[in-house]
Amino acid sequence: MHGHCISESDHRHRWQPLVSQLARSGFVVAAPFNSTIANGPTQDSLLESALEVIHWMHNDWADRDVLLRGQGHDEDHPERATGVVGHSYGAMLATRVAVAQQVHAVVALSAARKGWANDEGLEEPLANLDMRSMHVWGTDTEDTDGGSDALTPDRWDAIPGTKHRVILDGAGHWDYFSGQHDGCSPTSWQANTVRGALARDLVTTFFARYLPLPVDVGGLRAPISLSHRVQP
Repeated sequence: MHGHCISESDHRHRWQPLVSQLARSGFVVAAPFNSTIANGPTQDSLLESALEVIHWMHNDWADRDVLLRGQGHDEDHPERATGVVGHSYGAMLATRVAVAQQVHAVVALSAARKGWANDEGLEEPLANLDMRSMHVWGTDTEDTDGGSDALTPDRWDAIPGTKHRVILDGAGHWDYFSGQHDGCSPTSWQANTVRGALARDLVTTFFARYLPLPVDVGGLRAPISLSHRVQP
């Protein structure tokens, strides 16, 4: 789920490296065009469009049989294993999709959380993320309006499911696009070259950890072990 860049009408194409890496890693990837994402993540039309894409892939796509079932599925619950990833407003939309569809895993990259306050009466869905989730943001995201991509402690504590957070020291809101020099550019091209690759590896590894593997991949079927380092 791509976000919005005011100076790029085709901003969604900035995510081609991530889409390609996920596809090379064996995932079936759909990247819908969120044509009105500039108006914020709370639009029901965007949610409905995303859910229609998932429904089509699960039920009407000619090659839907290649999609794996979720872990612990049975005849009464034959849901396909699904992960959702988004950036900025698209990250907020991804969390809405995850709750509405009950997906298996969701990734939010630098979610533009101040945009949520623009729509009164619609609660932020963090408290309903009972699936596996990963939340990534940089420390260089504070702006003149006081907005930040960071999850405050109370918002983090509200997430009930298995959750991970990655805080990139010195990274800005756009530091996911390797080699970009125009439009919504990264804070540092040199640093972004590393951060863009790191973000792609984080998303790929997260989905590989929590989405099921095919039964015929031999030794690769062993799950990725959990580990972490805590920086002082």
